[in-house]
Amino acid sequence: MHPTHPSRLFGYEHRVNGTVVITRACRIVAVVRGDGEVDRFLAELAGATAGPGRQGVLARWVTGAVPAA
Repeated sequence: MHPTHPSRLFGYEHRVNGTVVITRACRIVAVVRGDGEVDRFLAELAGATAGPGRQGVLARWVTGAVPAA
């Protein structure tokens, strides 16, 4: 199996303004806004296993497949 090319992986940045920007291939693909949503996102991400688990969390938040609070 070939390793996943880094440009195909999601990344994120928790910004000073309180939002979280989710990126893929150096492009912004989603923004998490609002204290409650940002807290939920960061909690879910913290509870995920490194690598595939975190990528799954990021993918769910990008696609909007996140259960309502």
